[in-house]
Amino acid sequence: LIIKKRPYVKTAAITVAVKTGTIHENRKNNGIAHFVEHMLFRGTRKYSQKELMETIQSLGGTFDAITQKTYTKYNINIMHGFVDVGLEVLYSMLFESIFDSDCIENEKGVILEEIRQRMSDPEILRRVLFEREMYKGTPLEMCILGTERSVNSLTRNKIYRFYRKYYVPNNMVISVVGNIDYRKTEKAVEGLFGELKRKELPNFPKVKVKIIGRHEVEVSENGLKQVHLVIGGLAPTISENERYSMEIITAVLGRNMNSRLQTRFVDELGIAYNVGAEYNDKEGYYFCYVATSPENTVLARSTLVEVIKNLRTKGITKSELESTKNYLKGINAYYYELNITLSDQYAVTELFTEAEEVDRYEKRIDSVTLKEVNNVIEKFINSENCTM
Repeated sequence: LIIKKRPYVKTAAITVAVKTGTIHENRKNNGIAHFVEHMLFRGTRKYSQKELMETIQSLGGTFDAITQKTYTKYNINIMHGFVDVGLEVLYSMLFESIFDSDCIENEKGVILEEIRQRMSDPEILRRVLFEREMYKGTPLEMCILGTERSVNSLTRNKIYRFYRKYYVPNNMVISVVGNIDYRKTEKAVEGLFGELKRKELPNFPKVKVKIIGRHEVEVSENGLKQVHLVIGGLAPTISENERYSMEIITAVLGRNMNSRLQTRFVDELGIAYNVGAEYNDKEGYYFCYVATSPENTVLARSTLVEVIKNLRTKGITKSELESTKNYLKGINAYYYELNITLSDQYAVTELFTEAEEVDRYEKRIDSVTLKEVNNVIEKFINSENCTM
């Protein structure tokens, strides 16, 4: 349990993070972790689906949940005087959901539509295809939502067994941030969750990716008016100190308006609007992307490679390092002013390392040296670790 008091706000955020996701699936049950997330909103022994929503919304609250490849999280934002109600609702969802057979069949239709909608979005599709190629042969190659075939094959028994296996107290972190009382919050959590029994968990899978050298794949998708190019590779994970250098590297490449990719593609060539870089420290990869017109494909591809090669051969400058540090600290401070963002970060970070890392962020970023950044570039930004 992680509690952060902010007496100057009128709200509070509650996050429960569970260390399970696509990484615990196989091809036959792909999408099952995401299906469990959906079912926790479909009714418990105490609340119907409608009552779950009405209880939180009538107290000025909102719900949210998301399944990722290595974790799943549930959020409630609520007026600060009703944290005990929010905790009680989350407890009922997490440990008293009924998994009604008729609801499961109905939810299959909902999830199949979600798959069709998301897989028609090129910004989502490019990430899915990139991950599929980079993580080939491991559970992380699979789509979080599953496939139409795998979702249709899921039964109540399979879903419930998965839920009972991973939704246990020693596989969860609870985080509460906002205008709250420490002792009352701790007592409320203890009263609800304190009697739950620990269960033996299987070891969290260690994904070993076979680096196959420079790797390029083309996928044709009808109906799109642009070409989407992605290039990237493995990167440090959240538990490694090198992650702070990687944050700086991807920011220099494409996470702000003055980044190298933005400057080259938008300001100088004028061939893209959607361009940038991303870094996923939970699964350990980075990528750069650009969306452009078909006639600019060859130029965009060569320019993308050129920008990355330039980073590889020349590294970054001292002025880039200092300005990027300030940018990251500013963005971080802005997001962490929101209760829900901070609550999220505490809970998820604690799953993989320790929540205190969230509060150390500025200090960690400030301590990164130019030599450390360029060492990480040499280690990760290379043709042996490259999927396009």
